[in-house]
Amino acid sequence: MNSPDKDGSESFTRLEVTDVPEGLIVVGGILSDSIWYVDIPNTAIATSSATYQLVLELNKTSPNIPEGTFAIKVTGVTQDINGDGRDGGEARATQTINIVLD
Repeated sequence: MNSPDKDGSESFTRLEVTDVPEGLIVVGGILSDSIWYVDIPNTAIATSSATYQLVLELNKTSPNIPEGTFAIKVTGVTQDINGDGRDGGEARATQTINIVLD
C-alpha cells in the first residue's frame, strides 16, 4: 500500500475484503455483514510501501465450493496519527483482484 505521507506517522492498519464467494474464507479475517476484516499489525509507512500477503482458502465444510473466475475487492486502510499519539484520519485505497478457481 502506498501513501504520499511517508514521515512515519501513517500506519497500514487493516484490509477490508468484499465480494468473497461463499465457500472461500479469508485466512486471519473476521466476517461481518459480508465484509472480511483483516487486522494488520500497525505497520508504519516510511520510505517504502507497506505490504501484506492476503490468503484465501476453500472452506471444505461448505456445500458450495465455487468454481470459475471471481472479482473480489480489497481495500487497504491507513491511519495518520500525526506523530503525537492521537488517532487521526483514515485513508482508503481499493483494488479489484480476479481469482480463478478450477
